[in-house]
Amino acid sequence: MKNFIKVLFLCVVVTVSSSVFTGCKKEGPVADPSAFLQQSIYNLLEVSSLRYVAELSTDGSGANVGGSVSADFVVSGAFSHTSEKKSSFEMTTVANAKDNDGKKYRFDFSMKKVSDKVYFQLLEIPTVPGLATDGFKDFVGSWWQIDTTQLGGMTDGLGTLDSFGVAEADLDENSKKLRQLLLTSKFFDDIEYEGTDEVGGSPAYVYSVALDRDGLVEYLKEFAAINGQAPTEQEEADLAAGLSVLKFEGDVYVDVASSVLVKVDGEFVFTSPDTKDKGVIDLDFSVSDLNKPFEIKEPIDFKVFDLGAFFGAFLGAGMSGGFDAAVE
Repeated sequence: MKNFIKVLFLCVVVTVSSSVFTGCKKEGPVADPSAFLQQSIYNLLEVSSLRYVAELSTDGSGANVGGSVSADFVVSGAFSHTSEKKSSFEMTTVANAKDNDGKKYRFDFSMKKVSDKVYFQLLEIPTVPGLATDGFKDFVGSWWQIDTTQLGGMTDGLGTLDSFGVAEADLDENSKKLRQLLLTSKFFDDIEYEGTDEVGGSPAYVYSVALDRDGLVEYLKEFAAINGQAPTEQEEADLAAGLSVLKFEGDVYVDVASSVLVKVDGEFVFTSPDTKDKGVIDLDFSVSDLNKPFEIKEPIDFKVFDLGAFFGAFLGAGMSGGFDAAVE
């Protein structure tokens, strides 16, 4: 009897230990985590101001790249939607790369959009064999201003920033449909609640996820249809085929207090359908200073860049003439 009791006791200890350390699944804060994550993206678009940092790195190898190529990118900046219903943003991109021969390349670029003016600054640009990058050296160091009214529809992409930071009730009907589409779509699959962690000093729920490629295809189809550009069957097939080579797995973080998505940390894996070679991009994206008031200011000292004159001279007389004509 005593031996039986000892064995029974050991079985109970082993069972409980296994449940605690290996088999216990954390209970999440919501019943439908997929809808919760979609809501967190929706909430992010309604934040009136924020700062962001995105770090990407890749180290690819294989016959398709002739050896090995490594690169890392850091994209940082801020966004603010002003009381005048104009959105301003700033972005700095620093890229470093090393090719198969060990040669290093560095690119350092900044950009600002304030009202209808766009400013850019090149701090460093690499010399790339086969590309006429030397002509850009005249632009290194100074801030340059571009009047986007010269470009008409070419700046429509920048204009979409004016819908960020705006409550859905204040959007036009088309933008309302696009905002609502986020809530009815499904971007993530294999969702598991991992607990909480801190992002920017604030607690956040953590979920491990994988990319739902079918859900993303459906979202992109509906997005195009709302914008009056419903894809053809062939375009749908091409889109699905393109996304079939992509996989993402990682963690997403949702701020506990605001239910805003504040961080994505994981890796994208691209698999060549022909060679089966894989390329991996590690991503670490986070936002901070949600809804905190700050102003994105125009550069004090800048030169005016006439983009229309640049394109005209570039097409008519070549690159060097284009640069001369573009500077007032």
